[in-house]
Amino acid sequence: MSPLTIIQGCRGSGKSLLAVILLEDSDRNIFSNFEIKYPKFERLTQSMLIDIENDCEIVMDEAYVWLESRSSMKYTNIFSSHVAFQLRKTNRNIFAIIQQVDTIDKRYRKEWDFFVECERYPNDSVDDDCWDFMYTFYNQKHKTSCSFVVSYEDAKSYFELFDTNEIVKVPAHSRMEYEMLKSEPLEWAKRANEMIKIVQKSKYRFNKKTKPSIEFSLIMNNFDAVWSKPIHILLNR
Repeated sequence: MSPLTIIQGCRGSGKSLLAVILLEDSDRNIFSNFEIKYPKFERLTQSMLIDIENDCEIVMDEAYVWLESRSSMKYTNIFSSHVAFQLRKTNRNIFAIIQQVDTIDKRYRKEWDFFVECERYPNDSVDDDCWDFMYTFYNQKHKTSCSFVVSYEDAKSYFELFDTNEIVKVPAHSRMEYEMLKSEPLEWAKRANEMIKIVQKSKYRFNKKTKPSIEFSLIMNNFDAVWSKPIHILLNR
């Protein structure tokens, strides 16, 4: 069985904590878009979803960022949906971590095997700012549920394995930035100049001032190729 598990809860309810706990005894490679300090951890990127290995664990924190319901035909959703629909033919486990299930694509909402509601409660016996975490698991196949609590004392040994405040990078951030700034020419040009400085210090700097060369350098530095237009103009002034 290759389950899809959706982990839902408000901020600070122990969602990422649960994923880290569930993966503790896994002997497989762990691909996650937030750092988990396990030996077989590897940072998950969008492009890896195209041809990711079959026998692995996949963790998507803030899953709405990659599976946003209002952009279900964008290429990021198409690839990630492909991964979900091929689950039955592979040995991948997917953990999708979200605050509200309605924010992710409906294809994921229909395909889940396990759904987990996360809550936290003050543990006044320890400190004013310490919490116990309660998890309620729903099994779609068997139509059953169960709950358990992870006490603060048990949870704190996992806190050093991940950073709950780590910001998950938004896919296509560079393109979004381009679209937002192009109505403000001075800021648009300023950001393009900043990219030029970053790229010129990298391994893949602008060796030629042609558009194909600029696009290649931008892509290799994790910028969207759409920025080649203003950068081409600035480099050829």
